[in-house]
Amino acid sequence: MFRGGHVFGEATLSDHAQAVFGDVYTSCADYIQHFTLEQERRALLNALRYHGMHERIIHITTAAPETCDYIWNTIFTRWLMQSQDDTIFWISGKPGSGKSTLMKYIVSSPQTQHFLNSRSS
Repeated sequence: MFRGGHVFGEATLSDHAQAVFGDVYTSCADYIQHFTLEQERRALLNALRYHGMHERIIHITTAAPETCDYIWNTIFTRWLMQSQDDTIFWISGKPGSGKSTLMKYIVSSPQTQHFLNSRSS
Protein backbone atom coordinates (compact mmCIF):
# COMPACT_ATOMS: atom_id res chain seq x y z
CA MET A 1 0.00 0.00 0.00
CA PHE A 2 1.29 3.45 -0.87
CA ARG A 3 0.63 6.45 1.37
CA GLY A 4 2.34 9.80 1.31
CA GLY A 5 5.39 8.55 -0.52
CA HIS A 6 5.91 5.54 1.80
CA VAL A 7 5.31 1.92 0.95
CA PHE A 8 3.64 -0.18 3.63
CA GLY A 9 3.54 -3.90 3.09
CA GLU A 10 2.03 -6.15 5.72
CA ALA A 11 3.42 -3.93 8.48
CA THR A 12 0.88 -2.10 10.57
CA LEU A 13 0.99 1.58 11.34
CA SER A 14 2.11 0.57 14.85
CA ASP A 15 5.06 -1.36 13.39
CA HIS A 16 5.99 1.62 11.24
CA ALA A 17 5.78 4.03 14.21
CA GLN A 18 8.00 1.73 16.25
CA ALA A 19 10.54 1.53 13.43
CA VAL A 20 10.63 5.31 13.00
CA PHE A 21 10.48 6.38 16.62
CA GLY A 22 12.15 3.37 18.29
CA ASP A 23 12.66 3.80 22.03
CA VAL A 24 10.30 6.76 22.27
CA TYR A 25 7.47 4.66 20.85
CA THR A 26 8.32 1.75 23.15
CA SER A 27 8.40 4.03 26.20
CA CYS A 28 5.03 5.53 25.29
CA ALA A 29 3.51 2.10 24.69
CA ASP A 30 4.84 0.87 28.05
CA TYR A 31 3.45 3.97 29.76
CA ILE A 32 0.02 3.49 28.19
CA GLN A 33 -0.03 -0.18 29.21
CA HIS A 34 1.02 0.71 32.79
CA PHE A 35 -1.56 3.50 32.90
CA THR A 36 -4.30 1.13 31.73
CA LEU A 37 -3.32 -1.47 34.34
CA GLU A 38 -3.31 1.22 37.03
CA GLN A 39 -6.79 2.34 35.95
CA GLU A 40 -8.02 -1.27 36.10
CA ARG A 41 -6.45 -1.73 39.56
CA ARG A 42 -8.14 1.42 40.85
CA ALA A 43 -11.48 0.41 39.33
CA LEU A 44 -11.23 -2.99 41.04
CA LEU A 45 -10.39 -1.43 44.42
CA ASN A 46 -13.26 1.06 44.03
CA ALA A 47 -15.65 -1.80 43.23
CA LEU A 48 -14.65 -3.52 46.50
CA ARG A 49 -15.33 -0.43 48.62
CA TYR A 50 -18.44 -0.32 50.75
CA HIS A 51 -19.96 2.05 53.28
CA GLY A 52 -18.45 1.52 56.71
CA MET A 53 -15.59 -0.69 55.57
CA HIS A 54 -13.13 1.07 57.87
CA GLU A 55 -15.32 0.89 60.97
CA ARG A 56 -14.02 -2.53 62.06
CA ILE A 57 -10.45 -1.26 62.53
CA ILE A 58 -11.69 1.49 64.85
CA HIS A 59 -12.99 -1.14 67.26
CA ILE A 60 -9.81 -3.24 67.28
CA THR A 61 -7.68 -2.73 70.35
CA THR A 62 -4.40 -0.94 69.72
CA ALA A 63 -1.46 -3.11 70.76
CA ALA A 64 0.37 -2.22 73.94
CA PRO A 65 3.88 -0.83 73.28
CA GLU A 66 6.31 -3.50 72.08
CA THR A 67 3.63 -6.24 72.16
CA CYS A 68 3.73 -6.91 68.43
CA ASP A 69 7.36 -5.94 67.77
CA TYR A 70 8.25 -9.64 67.53
CA ILE A 71 6.73 -9.74 64.03
CA TRP A 72 9.80 -7.94 62.63
CA ASN A 73 12.03 -10.84 63.79
CA THR A 74 10.09 -13.54 61.95
CA ILE A 75 9.78 -14.93 58.44
CA PHE A 76 7.15 -12.23 57.86
CA THR A 77 9.79 -9.58 57.12
CA ARG A 78 11.46 -11.81 54.52
CA TRP A 79 8.07 -12.44 52.92
CA LEU A 80 7.29 -8.72 52.97
CA MET A 81 10.55 -7.87 51.20
CA GLN A 82 10.74 -10.76 48.75
CA SER A 83 7.22 -11.91 47.96
CA GLN A 84 5.55 -11.35 44.66
CA ASP A 85 2.14 -9.71 44.49
CA ASP A 86 0.40 -13.05 44.10
CA THR A 87 1.43 -14.63 47.42
CA ILE A 88 -0.39 -14.63 50.74
CA PHE A 89 1.06 -14.59 54.23
CA TRP A 90 -1.46 -16.44 56.36
CA ILE A 91 -1.88 -15.43 60.01
CA SER A 92 -3.97 -17.85 62.03
CA GLY A 93 -4.81 -18.37 65.67
CA LYS A 94 -7.54 -19.04 68.17
CA PRO A 95 -10.41 -16.58 68.63
CA GLY A 96 -9.30 -13.65 70.77
CA SER A 97 -5.59 -14.43 70.38
CA GLY A 98 -4.75 -11.04 68.82
CA LYS A 99 -4.77 -11.65 65.05
CA SER A 100 -6.71 -8.45 64.33
CA THR A 101 -4.59 -6.47 66.79
CA LEU A 102 -1.45 -7.75 65.06
CA MET A 103 -2.83 -6.82 61.64
CA LYS A 104 -3.77 -3.33 62.84
CA TYR A 105 -0.22 -2.96 64.16
CA ILE A 106 1.32 -4.14 60.86
CA VAL A 107 -0.89 -1.89 58.73
CA SER A 108 -0.16 1.21 60.82
CA SER A 109 3.56 0.57 61.40
CA PRO A 110 6.09 2.69 59.47
CA GLN A 111 8.31 -0.41 59.37
CA THR A 112 5.86 -2.08 57.01
CA GLN A 113 6.37 0.67 54.44
CA HIS A 114 10.14 0.50 55.02
CA PHE A 115 10.20 -3.22 54.19
CA LEU A 116 7.93 -2.75 51.18
CA ASN A 117 10.16 0.03 49.85
CA SER A 118 13.24 -2.15 50.24
CA ARG A 119 11.52 -4.76 48.07
CA SER A 120 11.22 -2.41 45.11
CA SER A 121 14.83 -1.19 45.33
